[in-house]
Amino acid sequence: MSACSRPKGSGGRLVVHAVGAQMLGLAIGPAAAAAVVQADDYSSVVTLGIVLFFFAWALVLPPVLAQRRQARQ
Repeated sequence: MSACSRPKGSGGRLVVHAVGAQMLGLAIGPAAAAAVVQADDYSSVVTLGIVLFFFAWALVLPPVLAQRRQARQ
C-alpha cells in the first residue's frame, strides 16, 4: 500500500495518510474480529477480512490508476 501511494512531487503527504490508515486497521482489526466471531466458528472473521480487503482495494485502485495515467503523460 505504501509503495503505491508515493506519487512524485506530493511531498510525502499521501504516504503519511496511507501509513495512518494502515495503523488504524491494525488497531481496529482485532476488535472488529472479536465483535463478529461466534463460539468456535471463525468463518465470519474470514468473510469480514475478505470483504474489507476488496473494499480497501476498491479505495486504493482509483488513485493508483490516476497516478499511472499521469506517469504516462
